[in-house]
Amino acid sequence: MSKRESLRETVISVNSMQSKRYHLGCQSVRRSTFSDANNKRPYQIYQDLFYQLLDRTQKIAPRHKIKINRNLYLLDATTIDLCLTLFPWARFRKTKSAVRLHTLMQADGSLPVFLNITDGNVHETKAAKFIPIPKESYLAIDRSYHDFDQYNTYIKNNIRFVTRMKTNAEYQMISTNKTDLGSPVTSDEIIEFTGFYMHQKCPHPFRKICYFDQGQDKHLIFLTNDIENTAQVIADIYKARWDIELFFKTIKQNLKIKRFFGTTRNAVLTQVWIAMMAYLMISFTKFCMRPDFQFSNCSGSFR
Repeated sequence: MSKRESLRETVISVNSMQSKRYHLGCQSVRRSTFSDANNKRPYQIYQDLFYQLLDRTQKIAPRHKIKINRNLYLLDATTIDLCLTLFPWARFRKTKSAVRLHTLMQADGSLPVFLNITDGNVHETKAAKFIPIPKESYLAIDRSYHDFDQYNTYIKNNIRFVTRMKTNAEYQMISTNKTDLGSPVTSDEIIEFTGFYMHQKCPHPFRKICYFDQGQDKHLIFLTNDIENTAQVIADIYKARWDIELFFKTIKQNLKIKRFFGTTRNAVLTQVWIAMMAYLMISFTKFCMRPDFQFSNCSGSFR
């Protein structure tokens, strides 16, 4: 958060604050200590601490503005480019390396609740199989996670989802829903996919919604298994997915995960998980500053 550029600069900054170190019970630190920790201290320590902090932050997170009778989650991934020479273990393409953060975010408070950090060449559909989506929830997902096997798993777990529809999908219309004249919803249809393998993997009806976004001057086609909510509500749920894009932008610009202090896999994952903890602490403070916040709800807060 203080924009330090190296381990050496970090050590000098910490050692200059003697009074604060005293109250924290911390002695002077050395660059070799940080370097050894990057190499030898398991990143799982920070991963476990992240989930403890998450549990406390979730208790005071504000509700999302979209009112539905399910918990809303957002799923997407972002790629962090690395130098192939320094990070050969994270090969992405012939000329560069990368890691990818597959993130499940709860809409309430825009909090990341699960991260699957993989090499850059791991596709979203493969990583999604290891992301635990809570049963009976609602999920807004990017089109890159298009996978009928995964859709079938969501339906079996009573998970509603909305995504963008592929343009080359083969389907037949079963019925149509009425749309209001002048509404941004141009069509609302119940469809069934006719492709042999698609039908084998997921033999369920879907809902196809054509929507005109005036802000982007663009026609969007949504695919969902939600039959009950209005087309406008479903469109609003997908628009809420923009929150996770803002999250990725925030952590890349403000939390030092584009330049790493160590080159090993352990060092990179350590820095990512520490950045995630910093994001939670910032969110916790922001939630406490709300005018309607009650400190009685803050039991088990950060100490």
